[in-house]
Amino acid sequence: MFNRYRYTVFLALLVIIAVALIHKVLFFGKVLLPADLLLVMTPWRYHAKELFPEFVRVHAPLLDVIQQYYPWRKFYSESLKEGELPLWNPYMFSGATFVGNGQSAIFYPLNLLFVFMPVDVGFGWFVLIHMLIAAFGTYALLTLWRVHSAPAFIGACSFMLCGFLVAWLNYITILCTAVWLPVCVAVYEYSLRRSEQGRSIPHILLAAFLSSLPLALSALAGHMQMAFYVWFSLLIYALVRCIQASVCVREKGLQCVVEVAGQHILFFIFSLVFALMLSSPQLLPSLELSRMCTRAGRFNYDAVLANSLQPEQWIRLIVPNFFGNYRDGTHWSPFEVFNFIERTGYVGLLPLLLASIGCAFKHSLRFFAICIFIIGFMLATGSPIYLLLGMLPGIQQMVGASRALLMFDFSIALLAALGAQAIISMRNERSLERKRILRFILMPCAISVALMILSCAYGMSCFWDVIATSPLAGYERWQLYRASILLILSCFAIAFALHRLTAKLSSAVMIALVVADLFSFAYDLNPSCDRRMVFFWTDSLRWISEHIGRHRIMAIGTDAIKHWMPSNTPMVYRLRDAQGSDSLWTMRYARFLK
Repeated sequence: MFNRYRYTVFLALLVIIAVALIHKVLFFGKVLLPADLLLVMTPWRYHAKELFPEFVRVHAPLLDVIQQYYPWRKFYSESLKEGELPLWNPYMFSGATFVGNGQSAIFYPLNLLFVFMPVDVGFGWFVLIHMLIAAFGTYALLTLWRVHSAPAFIGACSFMLCGFLVAWLNYITILCTAVWLPVCVAVYEYSLRRSEQGRSIPHILLAAFLSSLPLALSALAGHMQMAFYVWFSLLIYALVRCIQASVCVREKGLQCVVEVAGQHILFFIFSLVFALMLSSPQLLPSLELSRMCTRAGRFNYDAVLANSLQPEQWIRLIVPNFFGNYRDGTHWSPFEVFNFIERTGYVGLLPLLLASIGCAFKHSLRFFAICIFIIGFMLATGSPIYLLLGMLPGIQQMVGASRALLMFDFSIALLAALGAQAIISMRNERSLERKRILRFILMPCAISVALMILSCAYGMSCFWDVIATSPLAGYERWQLYRASILLILSCFAIAFALHRLTAKLSSAVMIALVVADLFSFAYDLNPSCDRRMVFFWTDSLRWISEHIGRHRIMAIGTDAIKHWMPSNTPMVYRLRDAQGSDSLWTMRYARFLK
């Protein structure tokens, strides 16, 4: 009963943290959209000073959110309200498939939220729900493997507020695909255990069907690259569990090992087949369109390297705002090199130290976490392993290598929970045993700190000339001071937890430091704008809407942002555009426009 109460308290605390992070959009009339970007676009920019005199600058120039995610969700919502499932989009590219565009996610059940509330308001609640899916999924996985409630909370909070999810918070298709990773692993483990309890075929098939549900949801959520990382991570988990189960029965003979391994392999295949069947309404049209789109063709490894996390930028993992951020208006240029969203994978300094400790202690989750840590980091840095993936059909188009930071951040969250568990459990060990364990803690901590310092030193040396002459030199110093203070506090927290603090106090100190670090990093990082800014009507838009009829429009100008109406935005007003914006638009139509 007491354990259940503690689990409930920690789950409630996760809800409070998530709500506090975006409370402005939940309760104070703001929207989780970069709507202020419209105030520098045609035609809205001509009314910006009159309607919004307080406007100074764009908080974050997240163009895809404005010209893709909002228009598509609005079209989806309006179509369903009119009793039509929107398979075709007549408002862009002179008419284009809507279901084939995976990011429309018309079969994703949680998108129904946009039908039952205004689309701009729905973005905030939609993000909140998916943040909690990430947190609860991680918490469930850890508690399923008997990790105590406090360390499980550290792991769940570390993943929910990790740099990858926070940076992509406005890009809802990436967010709502990525958050299913811990849920997929947790449900797979739970279903696998259920299948082992009843060996009948119907029982196994039912358990496999259950494990396939979050897999299918990740594919229906709308981002194929993120879905690939989720499915790939589950494949690694299934292989690890198969090996672990086979090792456990090796003393019973080879026949028993083969039988157990075969059961695990069949269970994964059944789960995969069910997931493919459930997600096929989305996967099949998207795969067909991908063969005809502008990205189809040969694998471009140079593009992978250009979009990877290179060694001089590893400093981001320790000092997340070293190259600035949108919130502070300090983002470095050129954008392609210092892209904050694509290359942010910060997961907290104490979790990094705890993760190094977690690597040193035996636990059933440790090997899986280490595997996805290594593979995720290698993929994110554009290592040659990407050449192997490039041989797989459909993977050639996934050049955003740094997005594999999803796997990296998730592994750190799991290992951090295991490290916290090791520290707290050590309080109950005898003195001699504690001294032996202490060696396993101090060495990985020392190695981790040394690697952090080396990464920071290398990153600073690569950009020292820029920093020394930059007007943001003071800002850079403060970011380094912040990281140094947090690193010192993290080391002290671990030291006091090992020697002087009780288990409960140790947990409280580590939790407080993790929450303070990640919440201060994530708070207000994403734009929360005045709802009145969201695609307000202008006189010119009213005139066009009244006189255009069923004809199409084409915006022209010298600047794609300021001097013409951005692609897809006309569809918000039900204006048919000859142009459009989509990652999967056909090569044939691209040639026609040129």
